[in-house]
Amino acid sequence: MASKHRNMFYENKKRETTEIGTDELLVEQALGSLKDLVHDPEVACEVLRLRIHVRLVRLMVDKREYVRQRALGLLQVLAEQPGGRSQLVDNPYVIKNLARVLADEVPVVRLKASHFLLAMVHSWFVVRKLVEASYIKLVLERIFREEEIVSAKRILLEVLEMLLDDGDDARVQGIAYNALKLVESLGDPCPGIRRATASVMSQLFQHPIGRVAAVVHRVVPILAYGLSDEVTSVATEMGRALMFATITTEGRKEIAELEDVLATLLDTIAQHGAPPELKMNCVRCLTNLSEVPSVRTALRPRVGSIRDQTYTHKSQPLCAAVNTLVETILWEP
Repeated sequence: MASKHRNMFYENKKRETTEIGTDELLVEQALGSLKDLVHDPEVACEVLRLRIHVRLVRLMVDKREYVRQRALGLLQVLAEQPGGRSQLVDNPYVIKNLARVLADEVPVVRLKASHFLLAMVHSWFVVRKLVEASYIKLVLERIFREEEIVSAKRILLEVLEMLLDDGDDARVQGIAYNALKLVESLGDPCPGIRRATASVMSQLFQHPIGRVAAVVHRVVPILAYGLSDEVTSVATEMGRALMFATITTEGRKEIAELEDVLATLLDTIAQHGAPPELKMNCVRCLTNLSEVPSVRTALRPRVGSIRDQTYTHKSQPLCAAVNTLVETILWEP
């Protein structure tokens, strides 16, 4: 009996969301009630089973602003449920309608669409579908044009980083669509945007073309000075991007010419409160730079203090990285 009543309730909600033009208040109440209910995983799975989300996908591009907002909020919750992302992305209109609302004239709707997209890309299957649908180009265009909502721009940068993580083909797409223009955002006042932009750069520099572009666009000095960022998470991502950028000889030479960079890297390694990930990135940067003879010469007097770090770090991978750094510094051609 309880199951029967529950099914009747869901069918009524389905009917209410379908009859979108009949009663404004009824529609708003139906969407509001459904949003309250789907936070329960059991209810959300039932909603997906009854395919109510098919109606919601159509409401993503409704002419009424509040309907678009509510529909996107509901779809975000459904995407976070087990099996939700796969069911949603199998509907071709999700990708099509999401592209439209990401460029919506209403800022709040764009923000809701960004949240929904971020919830979707936590699945490699969805990422692959979006990359094939040219979403790298679409997201970049939205990032360049988004000026009103800082949080929406930050979310889109996080989405872009996940899309680029799909592989080398995705990274080449990003480079082809001028993703290196985002370098200006490395100096943004918002720490979240600086961190997300550095993560995007890390993805781009994992490809040989990206590492060449890093030198051409003069990104390496910006990343080097970003190691001193007051926000630890930002400095960590800057170091990660710098680690990939200094794989090439040109990148190493460019940073070796900068003043105080070696001192900053060494000081960060010696800091007791610095996160292990930040220290690891700095150690690997120094290892790359040690391929330059002048840098090896400058670091040899510091080998003793660098080697001492292996006794203070509890992280085995970090100790191994420090040992590799010391071996590189002491290497003789």
